[in-house]
Amino acid sequence: MGKSSLIRSISYARLSSYRHAFNCTDEEALHYYYWNQVLSSELYILTHNIEICFRNQIHNELSKEVSFVKKGNTLDNFNWFDFFEFLIPDANSPSGKKLNQTGEAFKKIKKDLIRKNVPTTPQNIVSNLEFGKWAYILRTRSYNDGKPIDWVKCLAKIFPNLNTSKKKNREAMNARLEEIRLLRNRIAHLEPVWKFQSKQINGSYVSAPTTPDEILKRLEIEIYWATTFLKWLCEDTYNSYIKTNSYKKLLKLITIDGISDFEL
Repeated sequence: MGKSSLIRSISYARLSSYRHAFNCTDEEALHYYYWNQVLSSELYILTHNIEICFRNQIHNELSKEVSFVKKGNTLDNFNWFDFFEFLIPDANSPSGKKLNQTGEAFKKIKKDLIRKNVPTTPQNIVSNLEFGKWAYILRTRSYNDGKPIDWVKCLAKIFPNLNTSKKKNREAMNARLEEIRLLRNRIAHLEPVWKFQSKQINGSYVSAPTTPDEILKRLEIEIYWATTFLKWLCEDTYNSYIKTNSYKKLLKLITIDGISDFEL
């Protein structure tokens, strides 16, 4: 397949972001397009490590906390989600309430597992909850009997390497979680992973990157904070990840030499 046919296959529209950001022709944009694919694959490994660690940290700690609060025993694999308040007001419902999106997600997961004849164990259920819903778990304020969830205690155990008693640290944690979610979505949707939006970083306004230098600098910052988030969760997992060839390759890819020397 010639380059013109390849460009048509990918589409001129899809390559437009690369043409504008790297100030290049369609043929030259192919190089950056495939660089983005390899970059995405390495970022996927990073976000995968974060997602698994984050999910398991929450599940492990909430299992222990909620099983003790509700059953008087400390269990490692407990259905804590069945005790969370996922109901919200709904004037159109006879009961005046309905499940929020997170509650509906748990309900659907249980139905799907039953339909597939898969045991509805707590681990099977939480492993099927999509990444974007976990932030809402942390925002659930009470159990379904109205009693408050002790997030001061739970967050300190979920993030053992972050002082979550400080408001600014909790805000930083939530901000990083949102950026990781957005990055993960761009990877999943095969979008340019470097297409960051304008935002506040450490109290300073940072505009959306529009040049190669700005793109690489922003990638460096975002990868630093993503790995820091992983370290907040589990230092051993962080130390293991940064020793991988994948991480080394990722750091190489976000340099000028890494882009120019890149070969598919």
